[in-house]
Amino acid sequence: MTTFPTHPLMLDRRRLLALGGSSALLLGSSGRSLAQPQAASTTLRVALSTLRGEVMDPMQGHPDKSLKLPMYDMLVGVNTEGTALSTATGLATRWDASPDGLSWTFKLREGVPFHRGLGVVTAEDVAFSVSRILQPEATTGAVPYFKSTLDRIEAPDKGTVVMRLKKRSVDLPVMLSLLRQSEGMVLPKAHFEKVGRDEFFRNPVGSGPYEFVSRSPGAKVVFKAQPKHWSYGTPRYQTLELLQVPEDSTRVTMLRKGEANVIDVPRRLFVSLKKEGKFNVAARVGDSTYVIWMAGQRPGMPNGPFANEKVRTALSLAIDRTQIVKLFGGGDLARVATHIGGCGSWNDGCPKNAPDVYNPDLAKKLLAESGLAPFEIEIHLTQLYPEQKDVSEALASYWSALGLRPKIVPMDFATWRQGFAAGKQPVNSVVAHENPNSVISNSTLAAFYSRQSPIQVTSRDDLQALLDKAAAASTLDEQGATLGELGRLIFNSHIELPLVESGMVIAFDNSVVNRTLGGRQYADYGLREMLTGGKS
Repeated sequence: MTTFPTHPLMLDRRRLLALGGSSALLLGSSGRSLAQPQAASTTLRVALSTLRGEVMDPMQGHPDKSLKLPMYDMLVGVNTEGTALSTATGLATRWDASPDGLSWTFKLREGVPFHRGLGVVTAEDVAFSVSRILQPEATTGAVPYFKSTLDRIEAPDKGTVVMRLKKRSVDLPVMLSLLRQSEGMVLPKAHFEKVGRDEFFRNPVGSGPYEFVSRSPGAKVVFKAQPKHWSYGTPRYQTLELLQVPEDSTRVTMLRKGEANVIDVPRRLFVSLKKEGKFNVAARVGDSTYVIWMAGQRPGMPNGPFANEKVRTALSLAIDRTQIVKLFGGGDLARVATHIGGCGSWNDGCPKNAPDVYNPDLAKKLLAESGLAPFEIEIHLTQLYPEQKDVSEALASYWSALGLRPKIVPMDFATWRQGFAAGKQPVNSVVAHENPNSVISNSTLAAFYSRQSPIQVTSRDDLQALLDKAAAASTLDEQGATLGELGRLIFNSHIELPLVESGMVIAFDNSVVNRTLGGRQYADYGLREMLTGGKS
């Protein structure tokens, strides 16, 4: 038996949203294949505004799954609607909690092959892959959750993984599924250790329906279909090309000329593209809240201007959010945010807050009272979503009108994320970030606001007290109510500045059949469904 030890860091938990609180409710549907084998055919070209730094490591980078989902399988699968766990699409055929809730046992599917003839998936591969979240290079938002929850991971035999916990956690299977981020993706342990981390991610290997072929940095990543995937059958396309095309007009032109089959679309172009009638245009509204994160509130850093609540409030009051909504397409595609993320349009019980009303005169008054103005603000432009450049330019205009000195600084997202995790962002920097609504909960909030977190944003007794209360909750409803209090406090204290609630928009040609945007999966527009016919 191989044991993978873990290390303690902090205490937090994650809410299960609408999935239920018992292991029986988490089991989902039976283990049947979602798609019948079908003939692989052409190349699918997907042109995106960003490939998120082309990070192939499941434990690093942005949680967008575009690069990772084709080639890796998850330990825990989800159902065809993308809303609940299922035994049909993940490597685990069963998972059960112990009576005391301090361990979870996962039974694995037999005979799932890794690409390139590198053997089949075993418990040691799963234990090794999940344990990587505890290494220093891991930067996903769930790092604090796993470091505070996992005690050790055991592989007593080839088909069984046992995860020993430091505390009860009813949502561990969810955290290792597509409903969350990428920490449940499984790599071949022996090959990884043979070639080393850097070489592995230059030429990564998984067990998913597509195998990695090549990468042209800053431009393209290419995958090829496997003859037959254990769950999804024969993929629809022989080749998948993911293209990074930052210019909105260029992506639209590529779609019109047949040079791309799928593109992500700035929301402001949604109506005009639909009117053309030449493409299918799909929108999923309510899956993200766009907020401003401000550095300089973090303990241990020299106090920047954003440690002052009057400054933060002034920045918020200077923003005309009704105009920001128009940048996201307005109307049915966006609305002024009343939360920091987490509930969104999927939960009618989400506590609403009164957003700040545009009031530049009061903003100037508060800045004067702070005694800190004028100062320079770095607005980091990290290519997170198509509208980010427009939003950043709008913020610069609003804050210039206050007499401040904003400067837009283009930055690769992976570089920004590394600097953020290391606490090395300039104390006068902000970023207009995207908070996916399907996953913002206690583990995410604790990652930014717990004193024990390595990426803590600010240190406040009232925040810590609510985090401790949520971690000690005995029911999911109790925990959810506490999370509502916590979100309201962050909102009303202007620790984050929510802007709008919106959702993704994609356009695709007629070669992409039965296209939908799936369910509530985090940072995923249903690419695997597009490739295979079975929703990921």
